[in-house]
Amino acid sequence: MRMSIRAWAAAVVFSAACVMGAETLVKDVSVRVLDQFGTDATDVLSFCSVQPGAELSQEALSKDVRALLDTGRYGYAGVELEKVEGGVRVVYVVKRRYRFQEPLAIKGAEYLSERKIRKLSELKSGDYIDEPVLSEKVSKIRDEYVKKFFPNVKIGAEIQPIPNSAGAANVIFTVEEGERAKVRKYRFTGNVSIPDKELRSSFGQRPWYDPRGWFTDTPVSAQDLEDARQMAEDVYKNAGYLDARVAAPVMEKVGKEKVDVVFGVTEGDQYTVDSTAIRGVKLFPEREVLASGERLKVDAVAGQQTIDDAAKDIRDYYGSRGYVDTAVRAVKDTVPGKPGRMAITYDVREGELVYIRNIVIRGNNKTKDKVIRREVMVSPGEIMNEPRIERSENRLKNLQYFKTVRHYSEQTDKAGVRDLVYEVEEQRTGNFMVGAGVSSIDNVVGFMEITQSNFDILNWPNFTGGGQKARLGVELGSRRQTAEVSWTEPWFMDRPLALTVEAYRRMRWYDQYDEIRTGGSVGLSYPVKVGRVGMRYTLELVEMDDVNNSEWYADADGTESAVPDSWDGDADKYFKWQEDDFGDALNSVLRLYWAHDTRDHAFIPTKGYQTTVFGEASESGIGETEYYKLGANYRHWFRMPWHKHVLSLRGRVETVDSYGDDEVPIYERLFLGGPRTVRGVEYRDIGPKVFRGNDGKGHAPIGGETLALLTAEYTIPVFKAVRFATFMDVGSIGEDAFDPELSDVCVTAGVGLRIDIPGFPIRFDFAVPVVEDDDYTDDEVFSFAIGFE
Repeated sequence: MRMSIRAWAAAVVFSAACVMGAETLVKDVSVRVLDQFGTDATDVLSFCSVQPGAELSQEALSKDVRALLDTGRYGYAGVELEKVEGGVRVVYVVKRRYRFQEPLAIKGAEYLSERKIRKLSELKSGDYIDEPVLSEKVSKIRDEYVKKFFPNVKIGAEIQPIPNSAGAANVIFTVEEGERAKVRKYRFTGNVSIPDKELRSSFGQRPWYDPRGWFTDTPVSAQDLEDARQMAEDVYKNAGYLDARVAAPVMEKVGKEKVDVVFGVTEGDQYTVDSTAIRGVKLFPEREVLASGERLKVDAVAGQQTIDDAAKDIRDYYGSRGYVDTAVRAVKDTVPGKPGRMAITYDVREGELVYIRNIVIRGNNKTKDKVIRREVMVSPGEIMNEPRIERSENRLKNLQYFKTVRHYSEQTDKAGVRDLVYEVEEQRTGNFMVGAGVSSIDNVVGFMEITQSNFDILNWPNFTGGGQKARLGVELGSRRQTAEVSWTEPWFMDRPLALTVEAYRRMRWYDQYDEIRTGGSVGLSYPVKVGRVGMRYTLELVEMDDVNNSEWYADADGTESAVPDSWDGDADKYFKWQEDDFGDALNSVLRLYWAHDTRDHAFIPTKGYQTTVFGEASESGIGETEYYKLGANYRHWFRMPWHKHVLSLRGRVETVDSYGDDEVPIYERLFLGGPRTVRGVEYRDIGPKVFRGNDGKGHAPIGGETLALLTAEYTIPVFKAVRFATFMDVGSIGEDAFDPELSDVCVTAGVGLRIDIPGFPIRFDFAVPVVEDDDYTDDEVFSFAIGFE
């Protein structure tokens, strides 16, 4: 409503300004009110910028109208221009809203309490109200009734002005609840080919055990049920039942307050494609144009979605060559004497060749123009390439900055040349999250996170609109605590060069020592022809605290020292030696990497791969440690020919070594074991260990310098949102650099469940070692974690 008033007011301002022509001097500014409050309205001018003696400006007038509407005081705001001697008179025309005066009167409500209705209305004394405002309040209350299964509820709102009060008013809500009709079941009759379950799932009604159904509303209102009917009918049409009809639902009472919603289905024949043809093509070879819609093949099921997609492919053929406004209509004809066969003819009306004059951005009140323009894949002077223009729209949508994004073209005074317009509507881009998680590694972890995906570090005090990413996160748990703050500029120096700055404090508690890292990093990354290359510099202080003071040995019998002879501390106190030599050390690390990601979905991939190759070095000019790391991580997903079965393979190799006189600190060594690497054994327990003596009954992992890991996992959907997994993990940790110790490999196998709740995926795994790397690695048959990677 407000948007339409603004648009109308802007049009009035523009047309009036045109009428005035050269008479642009503002001689007078006044106010006219459309209400009957009888009070002075000159306070309207305090929100307006136009003053007598100024030049008439359409932009200033439009800005004033927006400012008046944004106050919330006015249900209508506009501008009238009157021609006077020597210039114009600007008249601001407003209709003031009433001011609500408590109490709110409620009549007829029984199921929802008056307190609940008042809370839903969010009305407080002094709020500005009129019929559109109250309509929004009524709609919110009605939605709550519908959720409680009152589909026929009627709610009226009445404004009662208070005499002699200068615009104050009472409000009365009148409720007619109607009968409660709680839906017991959605049923279909006449459906032979497609089961009820599949039809119900089309509009979000899934079995109780499917987590995706936990987050969808039950269709109850007339509009909800019409949407459900249409979605069920689309299931049939997309399966080739082009004549199928799903009738409007009938409510069948079941008991006192429950109903079954019954949809009648007329299926008709299932059609397959007998032939395809095209007509109306003049600009290009017919065969070439028809081939662009080849996804619709002869003898394939004639699904409506496939037919429509093929029509779009033909339209895109023209659009990619700059021919806009091309229309493609699929004409479907049954074939005489061939039941269930359909001939598809594409009727083409060719458009005109158009070039882009300007690219115009509208609606971005917060986001800078350049943030939007850098996602647009076409430029002024180029042809109006519609597929690229649509992909640009999708890129803007994927930014998650806007509630809506749409594009259209506007005619110019030159034939074959148009302006391309992207119109956006801003939405909230900041998030605040608080939650908790549980895993077999971390036990219980609580977290708090504040993110802003459209941050602007220079836009004080709002700090939004620059397309930057900012994050503040805190985790508190029984085995780890983390505080992090990061900022990313994805287009540093107006190039696709991502700059990331991070500061953190990370504390991790192991059985033998606590590890505390405090520092920061700065990184740059740049897209290349294949993947992305980057570098990151990290400066951090690494502390070891609460270190185990016991004696530890290199062998299970307790006869071989694990501490070098050069250490002058207490003999065999391995972790105290580590603290003495490497605790409170400053790391100065430069990391170079290349990464590439072709996964079809980031959440649950079914095909593609993700890979990273890196090298890093810690130097002693600024820091105090001298080591380097090299590594590669590769994972590939394969979609199997069977229904949604997926095979994933993972390989990871890393090595770390010291290039100075000291050894590699324990906190920079490599570890394996646990739910995210080799399942079926305890966390970090594979590889070199130290012992307490007593025949190895007490041991602690100390990591190695070479890591090798292979994982194969096969997942099968059990039902929607739950998958069964079977897997095998193979891993080894070598004590020395470039030595994977293939003779000391740990092999485990197991089964698990994957529960695919968006934002909260859970994995449960049961695994046992088939081959152990040594006699001392401990088993952990059951493990669970949040997240799949």
